[in-house]
Amino acid sequence: VNFCIGDSVILNAGAWASYLWNTGATTSNITVNSAGTYSVDVATATGCAGSDAQIVVTYPLPIVSFTGLTPVVCSNAGDIALVGSPAGGHFSGPGMANANFNPNTLSGPQTITYSYTEPIHSCANSFSQVVLVNSIADEVLTPSGATSFCQGNSVTLTSLSYASYSWNTGETTNSITASVSGTYSITATAANGC
Repeated sequence: VNFCIGDSVILNAGAWASYLWNTGATTSNITVNSAGTYSVDVATATGCAGSDAQIVVTYPLPIVSFTGLTPVVCSNAGDIALVGSPAGGHFSGPGMANANFNPNTLSGPQTITYSYTEPIHSCANSFSQVVLVNSIADEVLTPSGATSFCQGNSVTLTSLSYASYSWNTGETTNSITASVSGTYSITATAANGC
């Protein structure tokens, strides 16, 4: 009898008056989930005895893992290529497409799983990792007035409230005063790093 580790098999000695397995069991059948030799002594109601044995072999599960996924990602990270080991398995979970993880529509903890079945004995195993998807900063700039004005005037551009700011002017505050024409852009980073 052969099976993969984690599975089990029922050994049945048939219909007799009494049973004594080398495991100590005294039932007609036992459930076996590990390798070894299992023997049973049986007896009829008239006292006739017999015995039998069964060798059980267990096959090891494949060692499965994958790489490429950090514990925390921002939702605008784009496609993240994952590599499963051994090759030939399949990925599953939110945001997965083949071997690429894209957190674009996700938020919060997500579980990604790589499953693999070895071809010789069809023993299967899987590996899972939880990734935290953080939302990106949803930036909106608010001008204090009209953004078209005469030379000598100015307008204040104010960001939403975030942990840090980086303007294309080099300033790092949440608002700046613009007094010359041009395009003003900002990269805001939330407390979650996105």
